[in-house]
Amino acid sequence: MNRGKGKLEKIEKLFGRQVTYSKRKNGLMKKAYQVSVLCDVQIAVVSFSPGGRLSQFSSHNKRMEEILERYANLPDYLRD
Repeated sequence: MNRGKGKLEKIEKLFGRQVTYSKRKNGLMKKAYQVSVLCDVQIAVVSFSPGGRLSQFSSHNKRMEEILERYANLPDYLRD
């Protein structure tokens, strides 16, 4: 059964926002891992929960710092 596309808007209640973030964060990290393996690309994902906790993922053979440093050294016109 297809739910269709709903309107995307901020979840007003903090508890509901935290629960949704927790569930979707795991899916996001899993997808980042899959893309990094399947396509042999370097990926860095950084997120902060509504409560301020850090979550991060970096590709299989790279440290987060290496990927972010590479990004920081890119010219502005390549950061799209």
